[in-house]
Amino acid sequence: MDSIMLKLKNTMWKKYYTYRESPWRAVGQGIPLFARLRIYKLRWIWNDFLAGIIVACFHIPQSMGTGMAANLGPVYGIYLTFFPGLIYAFLGSSYHNSVGAFAPQAALTGVAIARARQIGHNHGLLNVTGETVTPAQLRYVVSLEHLHTAASITFIAGIVQIILSVFQLGFVSRMFSHNVLDPFNCACSLQIMLTQIPNMLGVSLPAYYGLNKHIMMLILLFSNITSINWKDTLFAMLSASVIIGFREFLQPALFRKVKLVIPTEFIVMVVATILAYCFDLNGDYGITILGDMPSGIPYPSVPNFQYMPYPLLEGFLAGLVSIAFVMQAGKVLARKASYEVSSNQELAAVGCANFFSSFFSCFPASVTVGRNFILESMGSQSQLSTVFGCLVTGLLLAFASQTLFYCPFSVIATIITLTLAMSLKMFGDLPRLYRSSKLDAVEWLLTFIACVLLDVEWGLLLGLVFSWFAVVYRSQRPRLDILGKRTGYDALYVSMKHAKPKGVVAEIPEIRIVQILNNSLHFANAEHFLRRAVRLANGRPQDDTGHSLITPSSEADVPKTRVVTVDHLMQIANSHQNKPQNTTITSTSSEPRSSTTPLVISALPHIRAVIVDLTNVSSVDSTGLRALEQLASDLKKNDKQLWISRCRERHLHKFEKYGLLKFIPRDHVVPEVHDAVLAILQSTAAAPETGATVDETQPNQTFWEVAGAQVEGLEHGDSAS
Repeated sequence: MDSIMLKLKNTMWKKYYTYRESPWRAVGQGIPLFARLRIYKLRWIWNDFLAGIIVACFHIPQSMGTGMAANLGPVYGIYLTFFPGLIYAFLGSSYHNSVGAFAPQAALTGVAIARARQIGHNHGLLNVTGETVTPAQLRYVVSLEHLHTAASITFIAGIVQIILSVFQLGFVSRMFSHNVLDPFNCACSLQIMLTQIPNMLGVSLPAYYGLNKHIMMLILLFSNITSINWKDTLFAMLSASVIIGFREFLQPALFRKVKLVIPTEFIVMVVATILAYCFDLNGDYGITILGDMPSGIPYPSVPNFQYMPYPLLEGFLAGLVSIAFVMQAGKVLARKASYEVSSNQELAAVGCANFFSSFFSCFPASVTVGRNFILESMGSQSQLSTVFGCLVTGLLLAFASQTLFYCPFSVIATIITLTLAMSLKMFGDLPRLYRSSKLDAVEWLLTFIACVLLDVEWGLLLGLVFSWFAVVYRSQRPRLDILGKRTGYDALYVSMKHAKPKGVVAEIPEIRIVQILNNSLHFANAEHFLRRAVRLANGRPQDDTGHSLITPSSEADVPKTRVVTVDHLMQIANSHQNKPQNTTITSTSSEPRSSTTPLVISALPHIRAVIVDLTNVSSVDSTGLRALEQLASDLKKNDKQLWISRCRERHLHKFEKYGLLKFIPRDHVVPEVHDAVLAILQSTAAAPETGATVDETQPNQTFWEVAGAQVEGLEHGDSAS
């Protein structure tokens, strides 16, 4: 037994973690940056260097604002640009992912800190000695509690991601749909914007945590609107005017000429800091500045496990959300640049980055599409750009962090607010989403409303549950489409519902072609498929405008016999090149007859044959086979035939083993829809053998002059069967 387990372990190790070819390739798989350097061209280094510097300049002010939103402080946002980014640069499989501060992660951290503080007060974590503390000491203890909580969240998120990576569970990155992630991102961005708008206006608001946070923050803001600091507001308005004007008008024209993205936010922050220092804007004019903050690169410290149980939910969600956004952002540019991003490797990279950064009081890191596009537009070719960016951030932390003392608070709040405002453009996708799928639109709105009215973590969970419910709902209700024959083509059958332009597609009389759009027919949807298929089989032939080719008002006028010439039937059944053997139609009458002699057969205005098209079906279980058997039985009771087209070879083997071919004749399982149509037309033409009579005086006009019943080989108004 031990030898078997050892052999299995060695096999799994070779399969997932090493290459057999060379040690270098084994290292390249674990550290993708080394593999990229093997094919790296020296001329790329300037693009990587410039892209890294520019993205770092975007990172710094945005991460400072995100650190403030996470209830930690501006400098802790800069830590998030340095430590996780440096680890991810070596381990990430994406060339363009720029790991750093991200609004949803900051929102989750802020919620966790608030909840931990509430629980901490109840358990005496803030003042375990019971001694009386001064306000300054209390602020220090509260700040320390925030750091411990944030580090705990990051530690938990990193552990979760590393475990998922070890067990090769990268598919969990796909458990969140876009209709959950996008509204969650919007709600988190809106929440952070509402916390930063008071800072733009110089208003000090009491902290609020709990349900209806977005609404209550608006109420608090308008309740304190009279305490606005007009000097902070003016500074924020000037900063916003410069940023918006340059970003929306000058930057596009500049990029078209020199292919350069200017970090306007960083420049505005630097200029505002210089002005605040030179003119003493805080002392003389009362403009709020950042003030004292930790200097230098911090020393590592083990997260306080005393706080670990309280943010367990937020840490778990942060780990899942982080990898979901990393894969979502990475795959966009990976497809564009024609390379692959491994979800398992990304789990390992982001997990190690979060685990390592938890020792430096960072909150969880993730990726934004905006920063990735800046890297791509600047010509970045590898994660060396991230390494260069981390070097810039490290130099700022080591030697220049105290220069941020004079940075105006309102400027940082303005930068993060304008940055997050761009994410609200996702609301513009709602009309298009509603037109394509009402259920998806409901899922999007439900997630957003839940994040606003409840809280972001509960809104995320509710959206996730609803998205899973939507998947189950769709799997239990298979989509069926009716196909019709397109005019002007020999054997082209297309959707009646989606055909454009209208009026060029119509069903073949007496034949209904039903296509299953789902990729599987299984126990959950078999019953619904059976009901829908029986209902469609009892319907009437239609054209692509949805009108029946035989209306109830005109059905009484349809004669009991219809006229069709032998020549026309022979033309229909024999025109297809791959026609079955012995399908030539001949007349069985003993009297000689011209090819244009009218042949009268029974008029059957309703469906007499159903063709089920399995083009999209990749799997059928035993319950699905039973549904097909029941459908064949129900149709046979009503003198209708069931045909199966485009059946895969493995499905045919299942039919044989299950015994389904006892209910559906083997010759009713055909390769193409048109083969079934020809066979059904042949059986219709053979109707005279069972009592059809010849009527030499019957006019050839009544049934076949119905508009839209155009069939291969016939002009409009001709006969078909």
